[in-house]
Parts: sequence; structure tokens; C-alpha cells
Amino acid sequence: MLLAIREEIWKHRNRVIFKQRKVYPDGIFGLAQVIDWVWMKHKIPSVKFSYSDFVLSPFSCLKSL
Repeated sequence: MLLAIREEIWKHRNRVIFKQRKVYPDGIFGLAQVIDWVWMKHKIPSVKFSYSDFVLSPFSCLKSL
């Protein structure tokens, strides 16, 4: 999760600097959650939890792996 957050912060920073976009901290974290869940869903066959379960309780979902 930390890598996805760092990547989104970097991309968001570049959009702010080079495209004069506004800062949206909630958007950064939300995109990081989506990236993490999609990555896990495709790379780990045992992932059975939904995206909404992951957003509501990420640590319990990760413990289930």
C-alpha cells in the first residue's frame, strides 16, 4: 500500500506542478486504494474480498491472505 500511495503522491505532485492542477489529498489516497486492490486481485489468486470490503477494513482483508 505504501508504494501505491507514494506513486500517487508523485503523480499528483507532477500534475500540480506541470499542469497547474489543484491538490486533492482524498483523491490521492482513494487512487492508491484502487491500485492496491486491482494489483492484489490480479497477482494473488486467493483474494476473495471485494473492493468495498478492502476500503472499509483493509487490515482484516490483508490478514485473510
